[in-house]
Amino acid sequence: MNKRYEISVVVPVYDNSNTIEKLCNEIIEVLNENNFNGKFNIILVNDGSTDDSWNKIKNLHLQNPEIYTLINLTKNFGQIPALLSGFNHCDSKCTISISADLQDTPKIMPKMINAWQKGSKLVIANRKSRNDGFVYNILSNIAWKLMRIFVSKDIPKYGFDYFLIDEMINDYYIKNSDNHTFIQGLLLSYGEKPFLIDYDRKKRDGEKSKTTRLRRLKYFMDGLFGYSFLPLRLLTFMGGFIFLATIIYSLYVIIMYFKNGAVVPGWASIIISISFLNGLVLLGLGIIGEYLSRLLTEIRNKPKYLIKELIN
Repeated sequence: MNKRYEISVVVPVYDNSNTIEKLCNEIIEVLNENNFNGKFNIILVNDGSTDDSWNKIKNLHLQNPEIYTLINLTKNFGQIPALLSGFNHCDSKCTISISADLQDTPKIMPKMINAWQKGSKLVIANRKSRNDGFVYNILSNIAWKLMRIFVSKDIPKYGFDYFLIDEMINDYYIKNSDNHTFIQGLLLSYGEKPFLIDYDRKKRDGEKSKTTRLRRLKYFMDGLFGYSFLPLRLLTFMGGFIFLATIIYSLYVIIMYFKNGAVVPGWASIIISISFLNGLVLLGLGIIGEYLSRLLTEIRNKPKYLIKELIN
């Protein structure tokens, strides 16, 4: 019979051979220093790494087989499916998710666990600041601002992906995740008020992020279209506004015709109006297409991830 732990730490690994050993050692050191020795395990999910990450984490398992559970996915599915595979293999009272790039410090884990022990089912490591470069910081801040508007006002200003969840939320996440899961939106949709613990996110240590711009854009769109109908409603309001404006302008043209005996001039305004309306139609089709594509993906019911090897 497998041992039931109090805490599981899930770490998605993708080309993190230079940082994964240091991260795991820090996690073990911090938790042991705070009297959690023997009460936790670490689940490492190799998400199709192309470097030496899998060999590194297998060596970690050989050194401490009682601590580590290893999952090797068949290919790179992305961070969210990798997390889901880790959550599916948790048998603990609470689960912590942390990235493998050392930007998030394990030193606040005891505070997160303490908040959970006092009754908080969702504990978020709240970034007081981030140091990812000027351009990326601006784009990221805009994206998270939009997520707060469209998805949930409870999303922290700088977003989050370092968190602790109770086993009840873990079960909820597993049952309700889909192929386009926006994890922040899904966790907050549980209805539990998050407990925030502030920290400063470190600058990436000499390595570029393995998450491509295209994947970041996809994740943003998953949040926008997967957890909010506001884009469709805005499109409806825009259509209604343009319809009313068209009626008003038409009445104005008719009045001017009977008053002055001539049609109101404005070739340029006609072309601009037609171009604007055509653009709006294409935008609307694109938005509807995003919703339909996500629906089609769910109907197909493709697996969210595939496991090549599992080492308990």
